[in-house]
Amino acid sequence: MTQWTGAEAERFLLDHPDEAAEMLRGYHMLTGNVGDAEPEDLRPGSIANVRVLDSRSYSIGLPGISSAMRPIRAGETVVVGAREGNGKTSFGSQVALANSIAHKVLFCTLEATREEIREQMLAQLSHLSVDDVQRGRSEDAEDYLCAMRRLCDERDLLLWRPVSKPQRTIQNICKRAEDVGAEVLIIDYSRRIEGWRPGEAAGEVIDYVADWARSSSITVFFLAQLNRGAVGIRPHNGHLQDTDKLGQRADRVILLYRPFLGRGSKDVVAEVIISKNRCGPTFRGHAHWIGYTTSFFDMDEETEVLQECCRKRTRAPRSLPERKDLE
Repeated sequence: MTQWTGAEAERFLLDHPDEAAEMLRGYHMLTGNVGDAEPEDLRPGSIANVRVLDSRSYSIGLPGISSAMRPIRAGETVVVGAREGNGKTSFGSQVALANSIAHKVLFCTLEATREEIREQMLAQLSHLSVDDVQRGRSEDAEDYLCAMRRLCDERDLLLWRPVSKPQRTIQNICKRAEDVGAEVLIIDYSRRIEGWRPGEAAGEVIDYVADWARSSSITVFFLAQLNRGAVGIRPHNGHLQDTDKLGQRADRVILLYRPFLGRGSKDVVAEVIISKNRCGPTFRGHAHWIGYTTSFFDMDEETEVLQECCRKRTRAPRSLPERKDLE
């Protein structure tokens, strides 16, 4: 019998869904008992097997880092954490733009207005500053109109800002994603969800999101705040705010950190930390941060290894005092 590696088996399941379903059906007949209370677990239609056979995959908008972390699959919950001012919303906008070319994306903004998010996305698409985009909107400039047409024509992207408290509950947000047929849901950000409170209430929200994402096969990017312990230092999963379940239930955790924030010309480096990854490696990647367009761009490997934030600092050996011969 041929021995397959995990990667080869996964590739076969994705490339040959009919044969894979037949294999799973045969395996169920061999291992299942007639009197089993829950025989559905091994059937091709079960949630776990549907996720394996689902060929859809998603990116974070940074090709190099996306390739290294392996594609995000349908039904995953991805937590993106950052302190304020480190580009959390910009990162979410970039994820929306990257995936809405081939998939339907619902961007649910609970903080910024739809106009602010749209202007940020137009700046990222057109490589203009946010100020120029705002000026173009007020003056109906041609650049603004062209960027707007490009955003609307090439992408299947919906922006939604729930206003009332009932609309802002996690149940209604998820239902809206189902109603519009979204494949990807981006929620910006967790603390603005109605009913979110530190502790058990926040844990219940993330439990609901993770379970719903698996059952619906809709991928969720959940933008979350980091606590004050992450100020000025490289963050880790322990800095996720309000509940430990953000790190526990997520399939992947991505943390954003700008080590030279506010330091002029050095503030062009962003660390994209893959701190949890059930489908691949964990690692720390780097990206260029372009402030005037609020965009992240891939950094090539040669540039990455020279970044000051990660270079090992070697201390010159202390010089020994001159020896004085004893008289």
